[in-house]
Amino acid sequence: MFLFIEDEKYLELLFYLSNETRAFDYLLLYLSDNYKEFKIDFVFDKDEKMVESLKKYNCIFEKDQYVMKLKDYKPVNITNNIVNYCEKYRDQYTQLHSKDVYWTADKVINSPEQFKIFLCLVDNQVVGYVDMSYCFTVNQPFDVFVKKEYRNRGICKEMLTVAINSNENRQVELTVDYDNEFAIKAYRSMGFENVGNLISTVHMFL
Repeated sequence: MFLFIEDEKYLELLFYLSNETRAFDYLLLYLSDNYKEFKIDFVFDKDEKMVESLKKYNCIFEKDQYVMKLKDYKPVNITNNIVNYCEKYRDQYTQLHSKDVYWTADKVINSPEQFKIFLCLVDNQVVGYVDMSYCFTVNQPFDVFVKKEYRNRGICKEMLTVAINSNENRQVELTVDYDNEFAIKAYRSMGFENVGNLISTVHMFL
């Protein structure tokens, strides 16, 4: 099953039922024949058969990731200036934001029913941000970023603490690159634990 957004020429794999290479090959052939100029994102529990099928196409493979779930929440003290997004910081936030993602800064700003944005300010300059969903049973930080020169100061943990506190049920999951030992250690210190298999993310351009 796919999420289909025709006006954006975008498809996203939501789930699949078969683990047969032939079924994957038929699926990809059908997509390539019928969705020219579309971008398709595949996010799935790592499956070598699916990966081998996708390698035959013009795809970009991200690093595999772990899913981590908040189990025993350990918030940190807030010492930095963490604020809610407002329009005065739009340019700074937009310039800092990840560009190679579906949820770009403009899309997040224009989806206030789905996201809350938290910024870390130093001398009134945005040095980090968290885009946090809040309308689902289980929510997640879709994007977390701190400028390189401000890392290792606890800013990420503080922004996450504020973001998690904004979710009433505190049912939170996140993804992290499997080899990012520093981030995994930091998330574990806040009460996150690994759950499930590795997750593969693949971008296909037709």
